[in-house]
Amino acid sequence: MKRFLPVSIVIFACLLAANAGAQSIASKYSQAVKLQHEYDFAAAADIYRSLVSGGDSVISARASLGLTQCENGESMLQFATDPALAGRKVVPAIDFFLWFSHLASGAWHTIPNPLTGGTGTGTSLPIATYLEDGAKTIIFSAPSENGDWDLYTSSLIADTLWSLPQPIEACNSDGNEVLPLLSADGGELYFASDGLAGAGGFDLFSSRWNARRKCWEAPVNLGFPYSSPFDDMLCSHTPDGLHTLLASNRDCVSDSICIYVFRFDPSPVKRPVNSSEARRIAKFLPAAAKPSTADTAELAATTEPVADSDISRRIASFREGMHRLETLRGELSDLRERRAKTSDTVEGKAIDEKTVILQQQLSDLTGQVRRSEEELLALGVSHEQLQPRKTIVTPVVPESEIAPYQFSKNSWGAPLTTPVEQPVEEDPYDYTFSTTGGTTFVTDGTLPDGLIYQIQLSVSARKAAKRTFKGLTPVFERRQPSGKYLYAAGAFRTYEEAEAALPKVKKAGFGQAFIIAVNDGHSINLKKARQIEKH
Repeated sequence: MKRFLPVSIVIFACLLAANAGAQSIASKYSQAVKLQHEYDFAAAADIYRSLVSGGDSVISARASLGLTQCENGESMLQFATDPALAGRKVVPAIDFFLWFSHLASGAWHTIPNPLTGGTGTGTSLPIATYLEDGAKTIIFSAPSENGDWDLYTSSLIADTLWSLPQPIEACNSDGNEVLPLLSADGGELYFASDGLAGAGGFDLFSSRWNARRKCWEAPVNLGFPYSSPFDDMLCSHTPDGLHTLLASNRDCVSDSICIYVFRFDPSPVKRPVNSSEARRIAKFLPAAAKPSTADTAELAATTEPVADSDISRRIASFREGMHRLETLRGELSDLRERRAKTSDTVEGKAIDEKTVILQQQLSDLTGQVRRSEEELLALGVSHEQLQPRKTIVTPVVPESEIAPYQFSKNSWGAPLTTPVEQPVEEDPYDYTFSTTGGTTFVTDGTLPDGLIYQIQLSVSARKAAKRTFKGLTPVFERRQPSGKYLYAAGAFRTYEEAEAALPKVKKAGFGQAFIIAVNDGHSINLKKARQIEKH
């Protein structure tokens, strides 16, 4: 006769097994986090991978994020620098930025304020607004509609009103972007982000101002050791070109931040390091007299060394190529202006012939410069190193004659009171592309100025009903010279944006859809549109 265990005992055993499994998963996750914080990204990534497909959805989501961070960290260790520590100071986290003594005293302002809006007091992030006296333009962090913190820019209008803040889309992510600081020449923007690609926590990024396009370029991670799995919050170079300061909580108690001081190095040597050496560098300890045999073998296997002098020569050659590109573009622009003004047939023909020659030279040189840039980046040279600095020049001063950085706490600035411009009446059309919800139907042919890419849906002899487009928005209707109606979706500023949206349009039932281009209201072919977009 068979004996059966009581149901209560079976249930209790199952609960014990489930609890043991949950504890095992939690233990694995904690171990992965520990390894990540010890810069052993490869070992941490292996554990994270095993947890991504686990049964716990919360742990799985966290493990997926941790895996991405570890993969980023592994890449960062391939191009590590080893700055020499010149000083450090541990300060309270709540107002650590006041200890960046080289910045203007009274320039940090509390939040909330007129720029950030009436929200923000509930955040645990160490956030403040930096604005020096007399500044006409400001970049600051403020809450977005989604509740995270984004970067915005605003300009002073007639000394009495800040313009309507505009988001810096290139630098904003789904996470938080905080504590933006401009370089001395205003050409670089430094900030911290926990939403852009990093090794964990807040990483430090820089973005360059593109004077030709009048916008900030895609941000670049400052790399290891300035960015780490911990919270790295602020980086700044002193105006005299002698020091670089970094604020991070990697090696201090929870309510503190350590400010590290280094000798400014405009062209640091980058090389691969293993996790053991990364732990030393992250604490900014001096290198041992001789690395271990295992470490030496590990590093030697990762890359072929290139002489520093050769890298410097190639960087100089790249910069010369960039300068020549700008010169050629200027000459082409002058030729086009002359061509537009001349009515002389002979002169016009001569200009056309010279234009063809310059265009070919520009195309050839662009290819050479692009290949040179890719090779230098592969060797660990940063985008920052490839750009000539305008105002920060490293003085030729012997190390023994450089005075230590003097820490002193700056004062808070007076409360900001200048009002901010309020939004004007919005455009009647929302140009945000979507495949769900109701269709915004633009029937008067209105399109934003400049170059626009669209996805052509159909051409019809009769007007189409809104429901025809199955929730796609916006959809534009344009009457053609033939009398037919052309329907196109979206208003994209770049070809890449349109290309990313095309599969969604086809999936919505428009299998024959394709990309078209319009420049200032006039249809142009895609080849010409791509040329306009590049230049």
